[in-house]
Amino acid sequence: MTGSTRRPPGARLAAAVLAGLGVLAGLGAWLGVAQSPGAPPAVLAGAWAATGSSGIARFVERTTLGTFEPGVSTLATSSSVGSIDFRSEQIALSTAVRQAGLTPQRSTSFLEPGTLYERTELGARRTWTEQPSVADPLLSVPALAALRGELSRTPRRVGSGSVGGVPTTEFALEVTTVCSLGRAAGDRFESRTTLWVDHRQRIRRVVFTQQSVLGFGTAAPHDYLTASVVTLGGFGRPMLFGRPTGALHLADRRAPGSPAPSEGSPCSTVAPVQP
Repeated sequence: MTGSTRRPPGARLAAAVLAGLGVLAGLGAWLGVAQSPGAPPAVLAGAWAATGSSGIARFVERTTLGTFEPGVSTLATSSSVGSIDFRSEQIALSTAVRQAGLTPQRSTSFLEPGTLYERTELGARRTWTEQPSVADPLLSVPALAALRGELSRTPRRVGSGSVGGVPTTEFALEVTTVCSLGRAAGDRFESRTTLWVDHRQRIRRVVFTQQSVLGFGTAAPHDYLTASVVTLGGFGRPMLFGRPTGALHLADRRAPGSPAPSEGSPCSTVAPVQP
């Protein structure tokens, strides 16, 4: 993947599986919203707005990509510590990625709409680079990206809990879809999003799990499991760090006139799977 089309570190980890986020994000209006007992209709949108009203929040995030194929369990794990400015959509984070068969990698990134700043730690080389990016910065925090795609839905109220000693209310949402790519086989996504909201309606934790069967209906489908957990806190505190200065600029290396890649769903049709 060339310069301007690279996804943020956390999103690159599970790029193939997280394509399902685009599918799920587009289903809200198509499927309609069913009222769930104990949960107000706008609980997700309200929690997102209340969290965003704090401006900046700190977060700790971990995403794991695994497979059910024989002899293999965890393919890769990404762990990040960062901060997000909900107003400017800027994200600053440090990420460690462990991938099966490869040397562990560490990187520090600052993302904002249209631009990715990244410093990859390879030995003594730690140079900041700047490059155009069409990726949504929020994809670097998969659980938040998944939640934002579901704001029109009504979750099920599970009960009460505690996150970091803060009393919370727990909500859950399950979605099952099949995505057809214009061929006999399709891709099936089964996801569950669980979130914990405090008394001020701010999001304290989101757990997103998604089982993806790529090539659903074929003799040899690929079955993956993505699990992403993000915990929020430090509301109103400054960003961990700001936009880097003096970064080495990497030009857009797409061929002149070529269209920018889409971060949305690759699907031509989407349909629900009845339980």
